[in-house]
Amino acid sequence: MTNFWQGLETFVSEKNEKKQVEFRLYYDKTGNPLFYTTDAEDGEYIIVDRETYVRADYTNIKIRNGKIMQKHQLDSTKLIQHESEGTRTHVSDVSIVEDEKSGQYWKVKTYEYR
Repeated sequence: MTNFWQGLETFVSEKNEKKQVEFRLYYDKTGNPLFYTTDAEDGEYIIVDRETYVRADYTNIKIRNGKIMQKHQLDSTKLIQHESEGTRTHVSDVSIVEDEKSGQYWKVKTYEYR
């Protein structure tokens, strides 16, 4: 029995040092999250705290300039006129989509991730 306790004491004293874990969030070029990990992988990433890592939110965040941008409940979208991009509609009624060159282009502008 003595050898067991001596071995256990030796094991505990050698393994007592803790390794620092780095929580990473990898993302693509547009800022959308790809995956959370503690491993070193290839690609763009930011270091996050444990709470963010555990939450693992993929749908309500984007990464801009190395920081997490959270969607807000007041985020909105707006239909705006554009000269050459978007969907072409009738000049006086945006609910009628046209193929003719006389229509007006409309595009959706999103105001989010403030």
